[in-house]
Amino acid sequence: YNVALGIGPYSTADLVAAGIPDNDVSSLKIPADLKVTLYDEDNYRGATYIGTGATVYCLPSSFNDKTSSVIISKK
Repeated sequence: YNVALGIGPYSTADLVAAGIPDNDVSSLKIPADLKVTLYDEDNYRGATYIGTGATVYCLPSSFNDKTSSVIISKK
């Protein structure tokens, strides 16, 4: 599946409401002017993975299927 999200914070509930199951993100496509911070726990806690645009990322095995919250911001 493919889900587009805008700038802002997304808790687990927000991601699920947008169609992204908890712990199910494997890749990202990030526009050039954005930064995406993934968190392995709800409410922006736990381990993080940061991706910056314009890149398509396949997440490393250490973070594959572990995302529970996200913050999307300008670079």
